[in-house]
Amino acid sequence: MPDPIRSAGCAPTVEREPARPTVASLRRRVRRSPLAALALLLAGGVVLAACSSTSSSAAAATRSPTSSSSSSTSAALRTATSSTYGTYLTNSSGYAVYTLSSDPPNKSTCSGACVALWPPLVVSGTPAVASGVSSADVGTITRSSGHIQVTYNHHPLYTFTHDTAPGQTHGEGIVAFGGTWTLMSPSGKPIAPTAKAAAPAKSSSTSSSSGGYTY
Repeated sequence: MPDPIRSAGCAPTVEREPARPTVASLRRRVRRSPLAALALLLAGGVVLAACSSTSSSAAAATRSPTSSSSSSTSAALRTATSSTYGTYLTNSSGYAVYTLSSDPPNKSTCSGACVALWPPLVVSGTPAVASGVSSADVGTITRSSGHIQVTYNHHPLYTFTHDTAPGQTHGEGIVAFGGTWTLMSPSGKPIAPTAKAAAPAKSSSTSSSSGGYTY
């Protein structure tokens, strides 16, 4: 029996996947429609921004360990030698570190005006030590500010603002803020002052606000 559909001249309709636009056709659309060009530019900007953000995040993640390492290394303890005081401890930059005789073991009594002149030796990680320094004697305490201060044989360590260059020991033997400031030997014992440290004279007003000491 003849197929009535084919007999009427109608062929079955078959759905086909639309042809994908070619690069050339897309370019023609962009030339014809400014809005289409703007849409493409915006889409490209989003992609570029996402790539840039990803690259920046990866770079930051790569740099982070280096920054952390620098913070720890900056507080390393080293040694220096003086013809007057012998071998004493310094920070990594060669600046002398001191102890305060009135500090109890593993506790700092220096605060306020004291800290302004005798900054605590602080760290953000495990203190590193150089040859000649006993790692077994190195410790830390947490100050009321939350900073981690380095100790040596249970003595909190400080620098002195009037030591303006490595090798200077102007703080040795100064009596201020309730005690005597002395250098620390690698053996873990404070170095007894044998000579008056030379430092700039202070005005009476400054001396009064800084614990009543004079040089």
